[in-house]
Amino acid sequence: MHEIIKAEIYFDGEYYCAKTLGIDVFTQGKTLDETIDNLKEAVALHLDDSKNPDKQIDTFF
Repeated sequence: MHEIIKAEIYFDGEYYCAKTLGIDVFTQGKTLDETIDNLKEAVALHLDDSKNPDKQIDTFF
């Protein structure tokens, strides 16, 4: 089963920024292609972590 995840992509004057609608994912890139690739990776990681709710992140950077 496939799920559609909508995202908003905008140019802030320096970088392309992308944020998803409905789940908490944000990323950016210097080009539109880089931003889309980063967004695909970030969403995949977010969904993978969502399947493991007991997994905790202890380090932030």
